[in-house]
Amino acid sequence: MKRWIKVLCIGMFFSLLTGCGKGRGDVASDYQKNAEGGTFEAGEPSNISYQVAGNNNVTFTVDADVTGGERLSGSRCYGVKTQVFDDSYVESKVYPVFDEGTAQSVKPYMVCTDQEMDDRRDALWAEIDKAVEQSASQTDAISEIWKDGFFADMSELNCTTDTKGQALHTTLTGEEKVDPRIPVTADNQKTYSYVDAEGKNISRARVDGEIDGLPYVYETYYQEASDSVENVNWVTLYMRYDRYRKQILARPKENGDEVPDLDETDAQALADAFLQKLGYGDFVCCGTEIGAYREREEDPYAMGTNLIDRWYCFSYSRKMDGIATAVTAGVNDLRFGVSGELTAPQETIDVTVDAQGVATVKIQANQYELEEEGTGITSYLTFEQVDAAAQKYMSEYKQPDYITKNVPQAVSVTHVKLNYAYVRYTDGNYNMIPVWAYYGYQFEQNPYQERYSGDASPRECFLFGVSAVDGQIIEGVYSKVVDNPFDL
Repeated sequence: MKRWIKVLCIGMFFSLLTGCGKGRGDVASDYQKNAEGGTFEAGEPSNISYQVAGNNNVTFTVDADVTGGERLSGSRCYGVKTQVFDDSYVESKVYPVFDEGTAQSVKPYMVCTDQEMDDRRDALWAEIDKAVEQSASQTDAISEIWKDGFFADMSELNCTTDTKGQALHTTLTGEEKVDPRIPVTADNQKTYSYVDAEGKNISRARVDGEIDGLPYVYETYYQEASDSVENVNWVTLYMRYDRYRKQILARPKENGDEVPDLDETDAQALADAFLQKLGYGDFVCCGTEIGAYREREEDPYAMGTNLIDRWYCFSYSRKMDGIATAVTAGVNDLRFGVSGELTAPQETIDVTVDAQGVATVKIQANQYELEEEGTGITSYLTFEQVDAAAQKYMSEYKQPDYITKNVPQAVSVTHVKLNYAYVRYTDGNYNMIPVWAYYGYQFEQNPYQERYSGDASPRECFLFGVSAVDGQIIEGVYSKVVDNPFDL
């Protein structure tokens, strides 16, 4: 049986980007502190192997190939600005993606009033009635996408406003079940902002339109950085209308895996072209997975729930100077590390492609603008210095709070790569700097992952990095699956 190790829910997962950053100055020259550092010679070492005992029953087993050192001398420090999410962003960045004249802003359901929800429901029922009444001879692939999209949209609309179970909840707990929606009254806006119950500043947007003649929906969730949430939390989705907020179960692609009636090379070419249209032409594929749906999705009367392969799922990361940024391909539900180190908010894009074209694009990242040239770096640490810093970090590593105390944790490190990483500092500024990224597995079996995806098999992920310039530790940060991934 194939092992399924994640759920790529086309509902936006929260990114809980937390951690404590260290201070820094304001210019790239601050990273050039190690005049005694040397240069890394390609091929030395090609592999490292040892064990390190951490705190609280944690053991690191390192047996890792080391790659990328030949590009270190060409790496630079880049200044980074985070883009601002507002109406002008939607107008300048999102609207041009859609076919001319087709894009229109739609008020996200989470911020609609009851009357607005009722009006939207009536409009969708009218479209569904027309689609159902259409004779079979008139149907084609595009009209089927529209019809499936109307049903998916209605399903999400009903899910968002569903009060079923309120009376039972009150009977059992004595508490009134709170409506999760937050009405926002505003006219002619493209983005909708509010402060949630926890005091977080949230913005949302939705745009409907056509891309290359096919209906798509754009949705985004944006949470400002704050004292409690260090990094901006920004999740963006482009969904073909028939895939609106629907699940795709995905697993790593193994030898011999293929999607029926879809060539993998052709599928990736479609994904590449779509990202080019979105303005991410400098991103490269860093991982391929197989996506599937449950048989019951297409046949509600089916007794079984067989998984049917339908999508190629491609993960992308930015590449500069021939060096990729440190990311984990696919979706992860945990972060590595606890606190006290700089965090590396990851910038990943996942694209799913089926026989009809690009089905979904999920941009799980802040939206960054990099300076074009960057600043040259005058000296680097030797790899021996880098690995010494890594071993010190591993020896002092403590289990995060989400891991049961006194349960042994075996962390295996399988690759060390020269990557770039985005780093946010305590003054709120960002840089992109070269790091030696340590990849591996933080569990032999992952019970936290099993809770959401039904399988405990681990995946290789970016654990932590060591600055190639000054040896600072940079911890990987991942998205965390919430109980209801559709309720953002």
